[in-house]
Amino acid sequence: MALVVVAGWHQARAQSVAQVRSVVASVRAQDKLLQAAYDNLIAMAIGEDKQAVDGVLDDMNMFRASVGTVVAVGNVLVDMRDPLDANVARAQLQFSLGNVLRALDITVKYTNSYMALMKGPAALAEATKARDAMVASRDQLRSLAN
Repeated sequence: MALVVVAGWHQARAQSVAQVRSVVASVRAQDKLLQAAYDNLIAMAIGEDKQAVDGVLDDMNMFRASVGTVVAVGNVLVDMRDPLDANVARAQLQFSLGNVLRALDITVKYTNSYMALMKGPAALAEATKARDAMVASRDQLRSLAN
């Protein structure tokens, strides 16, 4: 990876188009798993686990919103033809990644805290699926920052 310097931006590692495309595809696949877990958890937001399940659902929404920013920039980057425009997109991707990864780390931490409060095995199993999908997506995105 080369360093990219664009006026007004900090130096950013130049992710290859193939690497960005691969990460975006992986994150999209994990998002499908996350959506399935979300749909299942909605039905479980009752009884003694309601508050914990609601917390996990909120975390999942925050996670998906945060990831969406990086995926959107990644989608634009893979279709760039002009090298200067691609460098600007790479710099924006790198800038976005730092903030997004911090948010994702916090979201996973909160999800783990809510999971510790769950008593129902079905809700805990779905929350675990969701957390695992979030961790996989976060780790894939982290590979773009390194």
